[in-house]
Amino acid sequence: MFKEYKTETAVEKQILTAFIVSNEILNDFAEITRPEYFESSYIREVIRWTLDYYSRYKEAPRTYIQQIFDYKVAEEKVDQTRAQLIEALLTELSTQFEVQNEINVGFYNDVIEDFFKKRELELTINHVSHLLSEGRTRDAEVIITGYNKVARRFEDFINPFEDKVIRETFEERNNDFFKFPGQLGDFLGDFERGWLIGISGPFKRGKTWYAQEFAVQAILSFRKVMFFSLEMSKRQMNERLYKRLTVTADAGGAYKFPIFDCKHNQDGSCYLPERSNTATLFEEGKWSIIPPAFRRDMTYRACSVCRHHSELDSNYFPAVWYEERNRPTYDERRIALKLKNLQMYFPYVQYKCYPRFSANVSDLRRDLKIAEYMHNFIPDVIVIDYADILRPEDGIDDGFQKEDRTWIALSQLAMERNALVVTPTQVTKAGQDATQLAAKHQARWVGKLGHVDVMLALNQSEQEQKHGIMRISTIAHRHEKFFPNHNCIVLQNLDLGQPHLDSEIQRYEEDNEDED
Repeated sequence: MFKEYKTETAVEKQILTAFIVSNEILNDFAEITRPEYFESSYIREVIRWTLDYYSRYKEAPRTYIQQIFDYKVAEEKVDQTRAQLIEALLTELSTQFEVQNEINVGFYNDVIEDFFKKRELELTINHVSHLLSEGRTRDAEVIITGYNKVARRFEDFINPFEDKVIRETFEERNNDFFKFPGQLGDFLGDFERGWLIGISGPFKRGKTWYAQEFAVQAILSFRKVMFFSLEMSKRQMNERLYKRLTVTADAGGAYKFPIFDCKHNQDGSCYLPERSNTATLFEEGKWSIIPPAFRRDMTYRACSVCRHHSELDSNYFPAVWYEERNRPTYDERRIALKLKNLQMYFPYVQYKCYPRFSANVSDLRRDLKIAEYMHNFIPDVIVIDYADILRPEDGIDDGFQKEDRTWIALSQLAMERNALVVTPTQVTKAGQDATQLAAKHQARWVGKLGHVDVMLALNQSEQEQKHGIMRISTIAHRHEKFFPNHNCIVLQNLDLGQPHLDSEIQRYEEDNEDED
């Protein structure tokens, strides 16, 4: 006899995945899970296997799910048609999570709880309707009064002094999400799920580049990234990403790269025997972070011997110089070949392009749902380029209320999706000319600083822009101490798609005086 096997819904597949790989999720939901919540008969069967395994060993089966399947087939406890369906499903899930170390537990918790509540209501309503159709009114009343409200363990109310809660707090604290490499990472610190990060800067100073750099660094940390662009076309986004990952140029040849040097090397005030240079760049007392013009025939050489030397580090004062490097031409064959070496990162990024002012946060929520259900893609990081050109929320299209509602919605999105949300924003007319941005330079609505967890600033004079020097500062941070006038120097070459070649926390003359 032909049997019809109901196709699994996307959300049932998500829940099965979470049950297979996550101890935390099983700990919260195993006791309240009813296999009949799942309409797909073979997902229901694998859920039973998972719950049995957890009941016996108190952990998620993870890769052992394949051995459980093999055992069930060998014992002829699964018919051939069902076995083929289950095997295809397990293969798909294995492919998705073979390189991913963890899932977004907070987000999955909400998905599972919402699904269980819905299914509990549907099953209760169906049962009551059946009893009423048979005239069994009293039995229907018993079912309604005995309705089982779904609530996962520790929902809403938390006792902070319980051993389990203390342990989970420190486990979450020690579970690094991602950070930038080098000293920029030390300067900005760790980023966390649920945060909203703003990137403020003048027009044409690299806000989109740094939004993309958040995405790139997250992908390289094996975090899933959804990038929404209201600024660039698909081709422009692709080309920026390809150049960033391959360091190629429209025209191949020699390119000038900024590198770190030392002030004491540049002005000749270093007398250490380790110094690798004898020439100078500046006259005594006239040093500047902006170096003089670079020429190939110069005898001057950069020196950074003290930079990473624990015993000499106090002598190092960051400065900038250059070196030439040959880079290949940006072309289809070379890009395709180079990207093949990065295939392990391919599952970690999706993006969508919108015309300016054509989408708001509600539209982005819808797209995230589509990506979740159609592709099982649940992002850890959401980048939106950029907040100021989002369509108004709730029909509010003017004044500070429009801006306030947009930033509130972005903050809500970060919490709802348990993801890091990153978005650039413009500064005021005064901020266009400022060499060091401050809170007062926030364009449109300064109240956005109350909604972000972190607001970064891109500080750059015209001369610094010309020489590939960016200074990044923090002008708001909800969770850490910060100093708005402190900077991290970041070297870049945007012609080659490189917004972050190297970084060094800026030092000041008074820093050295304090050390003395």
